[in-house]
Amino acid sequence: MITLRMGSHDPHVRFLQRLLNHFLNTDRGLAALDEDSVFGQKTDAALRRFQARYTGPVGRLVQDGVPGPMSWRALGLSTEISHPLPRIGQNTGMTCWVVAGGLASGRMTSAIPGQAQFDPGDIPNGGGLGPSRANLELYAQSLGMRLLGNVPRNLDALMPHLYRGPIILVGDWVNGGKHAVVGSGLFSAGEPYRQMLRVNNSLPQGVGSIELTAYPLMDLQGTGYDPYAVIVR
Repeated sequence: MITLRMGSHDPHVRFLQRLLNHFLNTDRGLAALDEDSVFGQKTDAALRRFQARYTGPVGRLVQDGVPGPMSWRALGLSTEISHPLPRIGQNTGMTCWVVAGGLASGRMTSAIPGQAQFDPGDIPNGGGLGPSRANLELYAQSLGMRLLGNVPRNLDALMPHLYRGPIILVGDWVNGGKHAVVGSGLFSAGEPYRQMLRVNNSLPQGVGSIELTAYPLMDLQGTGYDPYAVIVR
């Protein structure tokens, strides 16, 4: 896991905060943390409290406010899949599929992949990828990837695909519109609530972001996102 400490503004802090909140549910000495990806004083205090009170099989923890390997194991981290990818923003409102395809396959291109087609209604807005299943299959094939028959129901089912490399998720925003993002990592401490998917998102436009979210009920850019197709290696 990436090194985190007081002052870190990092998406992985959100997973740390989630695990600490699980601990704080049984220790009422501190209030629950906002899972905001900011390693502030409250997160530092919660981590130090956990390190001081932990008595499990990992052994004695140093109360230093730094989540090192022993602290992560004590917090329950059991699975860590990480494919580090750069943060890249889409250059128009409709080219998320270009960024997603390039990041997941390692081949950045502005051309339409293979025989996949533009959605005619989107061409004035920059050229969205046609959302039909047949078109997504052509898109996947052009990237040397494949479209799954069904969307995995949980992160345990998604895990084998992520072990092989980054994946593409195509889904609907709850407030309308379609979007493609890349799953680049998975972190699990066993229970579904303590599992998170790392996502490389090409939004905000021109900037991009890296976020950690629950799955399959995803929260990206503060908005609900529902994947309806998954493309894997």
